[in-house]
Amino acid sequence: MKTVVMCGGGGTRLWPLSRLNCPKQFAHLSKDQTRLTLFQQTLVRNSELTDEFLVVVGQNQLHLAQDQAEALNLSQNIIYLAEPFGRNTAAVIALACQLFADEDHILVVPSDHYVANTENYLLTIAKARSFLDQNKITLFGIQPNRPETGFGYIEFEQHNVLSFQEKPNLTTAEIYVKSGRYLWNGGIFAFKNHTMKKEMQMHLPQTLKVAQTLQAKTKVITIPDTLMQQFENISIDYGVIEKSKNLAILNASNWAWSDLGSFEALAAMTEEIASLNPLNASELPTSPSNIHTIDSQNNFVISDKEVVLIGQNNLVVIDTGDALLISSKGQSSQVKDVLPHLSNSDLTINHLTVRRPWGSYTVLEDGLNYKVKSIVVKPMKRLSLQKHKFRSEVWTVVKGVATVTIDEKTYDLNINESCFIPQGSVHRLTNQTSNDIEIIEIQTGQSFDESDIVRLQDDFNRV
Repeated sequence: MKTVVMCGGGGTRLWPLSRLNCPKQFAHLSKDQTRLTLFQQTLVRNSELTDEFLVVVGQNQLHLAQDQAEALNLSQNIIYLAEPFGRNTAAVIALACQLFADEDHILVVPSDHYVANTENYLLTIAKARSFLDQNKITLFGIQPNRPETGFGYIEFEQHNVLSFQEKPNLTTAEIYVKSGRYLWNGGIFAFKNHTMKKEMQMHLPQTLKVAQTLQAKTKVITIPDTLMQQFENISIDYGVIEKSKNLAILNASNWAWSDLGSFEALAAMTEEIASLNPLNASELPTSPSNIHTIDSQNNFVISDKEVVLIGQNNLVVIDTGDALLISSKGQSSQVKDVLPHLSNSDLTINHLTVRRPWGSYTVLEDGLNYKVKSIVVKPMKRLSLQKHKFRSEVWTVVKGVATVTIDEKTYDLNINESCFIPQGSVHRLTNQTSNDIEIIEIQTGQSFDESDIVRLQDDFNRV
């Protein structure tokens, strides 16, 4: 089986843990950076039934997906399809159809969902094979455990799909759940490749035609902007699945599934997973020793700091160093409505620590006319050859041996040695060693924005 892993998302629903450049599937949902991300868990969960992955990811997050897959030693089984911008799921599925053989079974999964019971998950997916061989697009409906207004519903009878229902109001959702005839549409489905091609030829022929023009000869496929713009902006659900007469559905009961679409869901899932399997609970936040309470109950707190709650109940408290979210439980999903009004819009885009293809940087201090960063460069990697119009910089090495280029000179800096980079000078930082290097960068000037980077040469084809 081939597995398509979809990695979209704007990083708004679990802000400030997630950001635009690091949506929740790539973010660490606790302060323990050693725990697997949702994306990594998705790869591990499906690796037992998959001989090849297709990871569909935005170009800005490609390096995150590659780094996290490499940490699992799964990179050799992955094709990456990098999108310049999102064009909804029909385009993704059409492109996937072009990359695999007609007889291949293809499973499509979101990268940001949590499944605690992997054994039941794998058993359910295995049951789909007979339906795929009958040329049926097979859906996996999630057994509802509450009246949820944020999901679409699928009406079913045994393995037959009767209807699709949009996100209902609470009264209607209660009726659906009580009837026992509806499942949540979790966006997980499977098909034989030639079956989906036939359906797309019938319902979305232009989308399929555009996908057929993709030239794919490498393990990392970057979709040109001009090609992406030709796709219709439509979901595979609306464009094909809801119109198809060849559907089957399997009840994904006992998966202990969640889309982790809110902090309430994250908190509830943590408790449920801990009761089902304490070993799996290590993948999600628990009650850390730095959270202290007096006369306080039912609070969900994530923070690196010492936190004291006195006489507080039913709160969500999320502290990421550069942002603090405090919400009553049941209302944290409204955070996305506040984000457009933040005084610093960069808080919706990046964390304090920003991952780059060459390594990472962490903002240590951000003053009126200066900024201080810690920069880590991975072995045999280098930053772009660049210059700045509005700032100068001082680099001081605190770990390893850094190779520095400033204008016409290139030389090594050892620990405790520094260099000055004048405004306008062409410069580059390189790691020619087999270990990480780290420098402290002090910027001074008029602007410290990423837009003040003029890249003259870049190993990662950034502009």
